[in-house]
Amino acid sequence: MNRPWYDTNGPYFGRPTEHEITAKVRRIEELAALAPQECAVSRPRLAVVETGSGRLVGEVSWYWESQVTDWWRLGVVVHDETCWGRGYGTEALRLWTGYLFATTDALRLDLAPYSGNPGMIAAARRLGYVEEGRFRHARR
Repeated sequence: MNRPWYDTNGPYFGRPTEHEITAKVRRIEELAALAPQECAVSRPRLAVVETGSGRLVGEVSWYWESQVTDWWRLGVVVHDETCWGRGYGTEALRLWTGYLFATTDALRLDLAPYSGNPGMIAAARRLGYVEEGRFRHARR
């Protein structure tokens, strides 16, 4: 399965297998069904679902960058390229940002979109995220 989101969401990680994609979708659905108190910190991951149809189009996440320094990072991925350019990523990031500030003690949110993902970079800017730096030539 060759999907364009692979090229915009850290292509240096390699392409997932069909089995890995199926397992990931199952994990997203299971985590989305948990009550907040069942999660270690807030909800670590939620599904991005198209309103009306209920179709899974992506996910948002909240994960440790460094547990030692209490540094969390958030992520947004719209897997379904038919939804790109329609505001799904921006809306998911807006809602996830509000949720994380409301349910955690975070002082700031760290979002690190891949430099080859201009859509997510633009969405972050629209919502007031500030670019603090770039890691040039960090990965092959």
